[in-house]
Amino acid sequence: MHTVAIVPPPDDSPGAPAGVLTGSEDGVVLRAAARGDGLGDFFDPAEVGAHVGGAAVRAIALVPDVPGGGLKLPPASEPAEPSAASRQTSPPPPSYTLLTAGAKEVLHAWRVSWERAGSASASAAAGTPPASAWRLRTSLLATRGSLVKPGHAEWTKGCGFVAASVASDQRYMDVAGFAPLAGGPAVALAASSEGAVAAMALERGDSRRGAAGEASARADRNTPASARGGRAPPSGYRWRTIADLRFHDRPVLAVDVAGVFAADGAVAVVAATGATDGSMAIWEMSSAVGEKDSPGSGSVRALVPSHVTRSAHQSGVNDVAVRGVAGAAGGFVAASGGDDQVARAEVFRVTAEAPPGGSRGDGASGRRFRVVSVARVATPFAHSSAIKGVWLGRGARAGTLTLATTSHDQRVRVWTVASRVAEDAVTMTPSAGAFVECPEPESLDGFVDNRGCARVVVCGRGVQMFDLEVARGVSGSLARRVSS
Repeated sequence: MHTVAIVPPPDDSPGAPAGVLTGSEDGVVLRAAARGDGLGDFFDPAEVGAHVGGAAVRAIALVPDVPGGGLKLPPASEPAEPSAASRQTSPPPPSYTLLTAGAKEVLHAWRVSWERAGSASASAAAGTPPASAWRLRTSLLATRGSLVKPGHAEWTKGCGFVAASVASDQRYMDVAGFAPLAGGPAVALAASSEGAVAAMALERGDSRRGAAGEASARADRNTPASARGGRAPPSGYRWRTIADLRFHDRPVLAVDVAGVFAADGAVAVVAATGATDGSMAIWEMSSAVGEKDSPGSGSVRALVPSHVTRSAHQSGVNDVAVRGVAGAAGGFVAASGGDDQVARAEVFRVTAEAPPGGSRGDGASGRRFRVVSVARVATPFAHSSAIKGVWLGRGARAGTLTLATTSHDQRVRVWTVASRVAEDAVTMTPSAGAFVECPEPESLDGFVDNRGCARVVVCGRGVQMFDLEVARGVSGSLARRVSS
């Protein structure tokens, strides 16, 4: 398995399950659920679908279907302990857009949501755990990519045919996504082996006009079922490129995106990318994703990085994670891990430039932000092998974030990143670690629930989930939950 994502529980009850989504070399996307009480293994495993032609799934990202979903906006202040009344009135289960990307530049979008498999009273009568009353429901929305690449020509040799390529076989190496704050379709950032990152909006079919829209919808309907993993046509959704992020001249291995509050309350959308040459770039893309161009418009914005670190790592930057810091207006952290076994965290400050016409606070078209690096910290030999995955979550204290890393040394480690933006300082302190039972870890993901408890899942030759047990909000230990 190359990649994994956690679907947060459907409600705040202690026994509510968490979902796990994985993508693998055989092109199949799988789902399962893990009980929230920590007893037993994963349950209700099923296949979500397959990539076009079985193209390998290299990366997945989960975007909540709410304005600002996926931007991980920090709270203005640390959240208080939820009251008993608030726990009794939980909102309905949310839905998500799942982005999966991989070989042959294939990009799929799926709808993921929780649904009740039965009532809690029926589960109790049957003697089954309350968690099994929930299950994940998935459906295909849109596809992009084809096994027929431009620049290929067949020629005869003996009794067979050989596909001669005059262009390299490009692939998507990573994907990140979010929903714009102003509403509208989800946006995917797909990092390619060509060295570029494309920002694409997932549009409904009714936004397409004219002959081009009709032809695209007709092509969706005529796509063979085998190329859609046996599922129904995408029913009018399509991908449209809205921006190109071009700086790297080497394959881009990692991309992540987050939202950051500037000092005046405006929200900046920032992204981080890392390449095989060890370089890392920070992009401010608020104006590009805030534009309200007409449906079907073919305009594509060309973006340049706001900050570049050319030697963030000695070799490949295998993963990056970006997140704003609670209680620090205009501050965010970009964490990364690479082949050089270094875990790295850099703090940036975002300031809003004077908006045209006095508009503010919504990331609308024309808004500009300035990004400046203020501090960085690197831990050499954070692992004894290449670091393959990093994740940033909310910290236990104001001004802190929780960083999780995994490596081919078959370990998962947790760090506390304390950033003091006003003092231009950052520290990274190890707080927990554990042995990973699934060999060759490739990726990890995590989330922090409303009670402040972190959960981390690692994938490789199997999947394993951990709980972070925090002592007094400073340090803790990783407790094994389930593995498969």
